Amino acid sequence: LTFSNNWVQIIQSHSYFADTVPQVFSHYWSLSVEEQFYVVWPLLFVALCALGARRKHWLIITSLIAITSASLMGILFTPGVDPTRVYYGTDTHSFGLILGAFLAFWMSSRSASALADSWPKYQTEPRFRRTLQVNSVIALAGLIALCVFLPDQSAITYRGGIVLASVLTALVLFTIVQEIGPIHHIFQSKVLRWLGVRSFSLYLWHWPLIVIISEPFRAHGEQHSLIAGFIALAIALPLSALWYKYIETPFRRHGIKA
Repeated sequence: LTFSNNWVQIIQSHSYFADTVPQVFSHYWSLSVEEQFYVVWPLLFVALCALGARRKHWLIITSLIAITSASLMGILFTPGVDPTRVYYGTDTHSFGLILGAFLAFWMSSRSASALADSWPKYQTEPRFRRTLQVNSVIALAGLIALCVFLPDQSAITYRGGIVLASVLTALVLFTIVQEIGPIHHIFQSKVLRWLGVRSFSLYLWHWPLIVIISEPFRAHGEQHSLIAGFIALAIALPLSALWYKYIETPFRRHGIKA
C-alpha cells in the first residue's frame, strides 16, 4: 500500500537469496521500486521542464542518473556478503527504469509540430539497419545467456552484469519499436504477445507458487526443485490468464467496485 516493500525487507534483513526461508512475497520489491519511480519521476520531469529542460538535457540527465545508480550498485556490493541490499535498493537498482526513460527521449519525435507522431518509426540508413538487425539478434541471445548463466551473488553480476542486461534489453526494445529485423517478428508472435499482455498477472503469481510448491521438494535436491518449477509454471499460466480476465482487467477499467 505504501510502495515501500523493498526498504521494509532491507530493514528487516530479509534475504532475496536465502533458499532455506524464502519469502512468499519477496518479489514485491520490484513493484515498490517501480511505484517509487512513478511517484518521483513525473515530479522531477515537471520541475525541470519548468526550468527549461529540453530533450538534449534529458538525455544527459537520464544518462547521469543511470550511471550513478549502476555505480552505487557496484560500490556498495561487498563480495562474500548477502547482496540483497544492493539488489533491493531503489538507489542501486533503478538504472533499468532510467534507461527506459532515456530510450523514450531518444526515440521520441524531434518535430515541434503539435500533429507530429510522438513515437515515429525512423527511416534509418540501410547499412545501419542491417547492422542493427545483426546486433539485435546478438543482444537477445546475450540477454537470454545472462538470464541463464549470470550468478545471483557474484561480483560480476553487480559490477556490470545486471547493467549489461539492462542495456541489451534497451537495444532489443529499440529494434522492436522500430520494427527492424527478425527480433521484431519474433516478438510479434501470438505466444509472446499473449504472455506480454498477461505478464503482470504472471509476475504476481509465479513466485508464490514456486515457493509453495518447492517446499515438499526442497529436501530432495536441485533436480527436484526444477520439477517443482515446471509444476508452478503449469499452474501459473492458466491462473494468470484467469486473473487477468476476471480481476486485473475489470479493476483497471472500472475500478475496485468491478
